Amino acid sequence: LPIDLQPRDSLMHLAEYSKFALDNKSQNYKLRISQFHTNISTASDSLSSSWNILLHCIIQ
Repeated sequence: LPIDLQPRDSLMHLAEYSKFALDNKSQNYKLRISQFHTNISTASDSLSSSWNILLHCIIQ
């Protein structure tokens, strides 16, 4: 799962993960990601702990 990140007025960075899963409606469609690729990614792994909260807020 490649995720492109671009902060305002900054260069684009890539966070690459090997595994991801999307839960069902009863679990509020939580996106679970794991196995961050340090050798491919140009961003740090800042999404593993906060991504579930962010996605939940967007869907609601």
